[in-house]
Amino acid sequence: MQVAHVAHRQKTCYKRTMSKIRKNIHMPDHIAKVIGDVQHDARFSSETAAVVALLAGAADRLRDATGYVYLARAEGKVKIGYSENPKRRAKELNANLVHCLAGDRLTELVAHITWGRYRLTGEWFADEKEIEAWFQTHPMLVDDLGVDQHVTIAIYMTKAEREEIRVAAKRFGLPLATFIRMKALEAVR
Repeated sequence: MQVAHVAHRQKTCYKRTMSKIRKNIHMPDHIAKVIGDVQHDARFSSETAAVVALLAGAADRLRDATGYVYLARAEGKVKIGYSENPKRRAKELNANLVHCLAGDRLTELVAHITWGRYRLTGEWFADEKEIEAWFQTHPMLVDDLGVDQHVTIAIYMTKAEREEIRVAAKRFGLPLATFIRMKALEAVR
């Protein structure tokens, strides 16, 4: 009987957590379930703490993907997307590549949130001058759109060195590869 009582308590606790989450934020059931599970399993005091923990982990995974956030124009609208090869991606979309930022999926997400008021559908936005101006003045703007010319290099370092550089990159809010590239260019200029 003891096991059945514990299972019933957990189910009741889960239902209470789910109803709290649904009152605070409108979200799909499967996402609310994950938040509730994380909150319960990790013993977070609130769903907010559970959401923050989930987002922190997601942000770290997003930062690991480095490439380019691009602005492409086609048929009176613009697309803000992420690609390791934006020239190829623009060609696939039958669009003109306008600008590229060195960045990651988190940079793309920031752009989508920043310009959400102009969203038409998916990653397509109204062709507004503000969006292009934002790309033009962004500190990670890639001047040379010959981005398909980039090469991949290997850098050998100890785990301690990698961690030290990763922490420094995080302080700047940059992906590890972007930070290393930026510092290397500063050293030769």
